Amino acid sequence: MRTPKIEALHRLISWLNLNRNESIPLLGKDESPLRDSPWLSGMLEADGSFYSTWKLNDKGMLIGLVYYIRLTQKQTYTRKVDPSVNVSILPLMEEIADLFKTKVTDIVRDKSYYVEKAFGIRTDTLESRVELFPQLAAIE
Repeated sequence: MRTPKIEALHRLISWLNLNRNESIPLLGKDESPLRDSPWLSGMLEADGSFYSTWKLNDKGMLIGLVYYIRLTQKQTYTRKVDPSVNVSILPLMEEIADLFKTKVTDIVRDKSYYVEKAFGIRTDTLESRVELFPQLAAIE
């Protein structure tokens, strides 16, 4: 795991070790390079989306593609029962944005009963799209 959610996994493992006489080790966060880890693909599968469409001229002829990947995450990992747990996801999102040669944006959505704060990454620049899909760069 790479996110602050590892804290919840550590709590579960500690409980199992204590109450079920287990001896499961608590592993640290995965620090391997993002490009070399399947973790990012799983995160994109769970929390990301991919968009693509054709770009046509006024005669309906293909002149390009519009495509990007978008990933959003809550800004902080918190626990309602323990207010001292309040960890920002920003460092991880910045690492992903650097890999994709893009930036992290703040997202604020007013919901009926709360305000949702998130960080977003979108690969909508030529540089970031070429990083993701070098074979499509010729169509740009």
